[in-house]
Amino acid sequence: MGPLLAWRKTSAESLRRNFGLPAILALVAGVVALALGVREYYAVICLILCVFVTWTIVLEFFRGARVLRARSGASWITSLADLTLRNTRRYGGYIVHFGMVLIFVGLAGAAFNRDTQKEMTFGSTMQIGPYNLLLQSMDSKPEKNYTAERMIVEVMKNNRPLMMLYPERRLFTTNEQSGTMVAIYSTIREDLYVVYAGRSPETNLPVIHAYLNPLVKWIWFGGVIVVIGTIVALFPNYRPVLALSAAGERAAAPALSSAVPNSVNLTQGHD
Repeated sequence: MGPLLAWRKTSAESLRRNFGLPAILALVAGVVALALGVREYYAVICLILCVFVTWTIVLEFFRGARVLRARSGASWITSLADLTLRNTRRYGGYIVHFGMVLIFVGLAGAAFNRDTQKEMTFGSTMQIGPYNLLLQSMDSKPEKNYTAERMIVEVMKNNRPLMMLYPERRLFTTNEQSGTMVAIYSTIREDLYVVYAGRSPETNLPVIHAYLNPLVKWIWFGGVIVVIGTIVALFPNYRPVLALSAAGERAAAPALSSAVPNSVNLTQGHD
């Protein structure tokens, strides 16, 4: 909100113009989330704030690009790029803010993390969220400095095969220590982690531990956007400058030819 508040001149009309629509849309998003059954109230509050900030940024870009487009007749993409480069600090800062929005969306997804652990026999399944994990078999492969015991797990969604995951446990012979290699299935919506936690001391059956973490990728996307916004903010502003071309290159108006020996072209240049 800070960049949109005029120094000592903020009025009620300015607040309504800048924040009225974003506030309404944010409240609507919160109501929709509650209607869909979301009862993690911290996550709902985070969603409301993220929608508010996003629409505030979108409207700020839209208003500025609309003015430039009306003046130049350029496309929306060209107008947005021109707007950003005319004031890189301001609009680079907005891009950074949007990156932080994505990061907080990803953090809000932690409220919906799930995990389950089960001793499994070959051919048995384990349910986590929309996924069914079928333990098909296992194999062992000796390497140079360790031996790996690997589980072969088929991931199914809606009773349809999706992919194969290979979580493994490594035993290092030199120091008799073990390590776990996590198998990951990652989408823009959620990440599924499957861990082979070893064998149960009572039954000697493989123990499979699965984690389902929504929106993890949004944190990474947000970090990338923050970096891009920072780079944009470091660029110098550019503005229209005057460039003179020879009079012979294009005809000058008769009334101005005696007073102005060179015609003037408006071009774009950097500070």
